[in-house]
Amino acid sequence: MRIAHALLLLSGIFPIPDDAQMVQHFGFLVDANASMAACVSCHSGKPGKGRDVSRCTKDRMCFIYGMHLVEVQYPPPGKERHYATLEEAEIRGFTFDNGKIFCRTCHSLYSTKEHLLVVEAQGEKICHGCHLR
Repeated sequence: MRIAHALLLLSGIFPIPDDAQMVQHFGFLVDANASMAACVSCHSGKPGKGRDVSRCTKDRMCFIYGMHLVEVQYPPPGKERHYATLEEAEIRGFTFDNGKIFCRTCHSLYSTKEHLLVVEAQGEKICHGCHLR
């Protein structure tokens, strides 16, 4: 029932594309390639909906597991020499939304790592996937 309810609810807000890759996510069937808006639609601080990430969209600064800008261009214009190229970051497992950082840049519903991270969070390993310094 939870799965059907989630699909019905989300399909009304975010149409499910024909090429959606549906996966189980804490009892819900969701698109593994969902947009940041789709992630925030459930992770909004409502009881039983996981961590509240809605504040990440208000000021483009996400303070959930640290501090990171979201919904900004990658790499930042004028600072390219301090960052891996978009292609290098993608090879390392990071995903971008039209060249912008968003939830799935660091998180994957296919991941078995803590917090569904795409890279182990040992020390600054995840940071160095993009940040060169």
